[in-house]
Amino acid sequence: SQEGAAYTPNNYATLTLTGGAPPTTVVSTTSPDADYTPTKNIKVGQGFIVQMKGAAPTGNTPTLGTLTFDNTIRNSETGIFYNNKTEEDQMNRYWVKLVSPSNVVSTILLAHITGATNNYDENYDADLLALGDDSFYSKLNTQRLQIQARNNPVSTDDIIPLGAKFSLNGNYTIRLGNKEGVFEHNQKIYLYDKVNNKYTDLSTEDYIFNAIKGTDESRFEIVYKNKEILGADGGKISDFQVYRDGESFVIKSSRKLGTVELYDGGGKLIMVKNTSQKEYRLDVSTVISGIYIIKAENEGNVKTRKIIK
Repeated sequence: SQEGAAYTPNNYATLTLTGGAPPTTVVSTTSPDADYTPTKNIKVGQGFIVQMKGAAPTGNTPTLGTLTFDNTIRNSETGIFYNNKTEEDQMNRYWVKLVSPSNVVSTILLAHITGATNNYDENYDADLLALGDDSFYSKLNTQRLQIQARNNPVSTDDIIPLGAKFSLNGNYTIRLGNKEGVFEHNQKIYLYDKVNNKYTDLSTEDYIFNAIKGTDESRFEIVYKNKEILGADGGKISDFQVYRDGESFVIKSSRKLGTVELYDGGGKLIMVKNTSQKEYRLDVSTVISGIYIIKAENEGNVKTRKIIK
């Protein structure tokens, strides 16, 4: 185990009609681009698990099904190169990767496929089989998915919540893997960080952020338009921003601010300040590292933002 005897990885590669998602892997200098994404071909001697469709166990007796293997499903191929894609294989899909400070890589697959819905589709979606110490997944209500297919064509109003489990405190990276269909051409893929109120175009750059050890299912979303650019204010950047600058939390608005309150992650009030300016720097040099919530009056409105120190 790459993190010590107590470290638990997600060792399962997953395959549905949407495509394949690899297991958690470790990037090294000797194999920086190693790809363990499964395909429709299974090599001789490779074990696998099948998740049965439909009925759940009744009482203590599981509902049984039959798998039939015969020579008609054999072929002479030992495997398919991941990038050997024919025109009929093309889908509107992409892979997103979370890289830990120790180079542990977790990958999810997101897609928009004809026949899929925005609900759980047993032919196209796949649950995360194991929540390892480093895990990355998309959310569908309460389900954690390693593969999620959604309505096709792509709607720019779509929002896909993400979740992650972080094994360490430190800097993590979210980056885009392969992309196909409309995502390979003109459809942007944005990562929205709700803590920092920041949109990142993953098609052009990686996103590096600081995280605290533990599970977070409320910070990140995948969206297909940048609301800071396309908002109702006619193209201006968001009129309320909060970000960290050294030992200060900076609150900026196009309107005058009022009372500014700082709460810890448990909801305890830490600090109260008052201002009539459009920008205020909150000194947090005396508070410990962690997740905080800023609540600020904004000319009659109250705005809240999560932020990490």
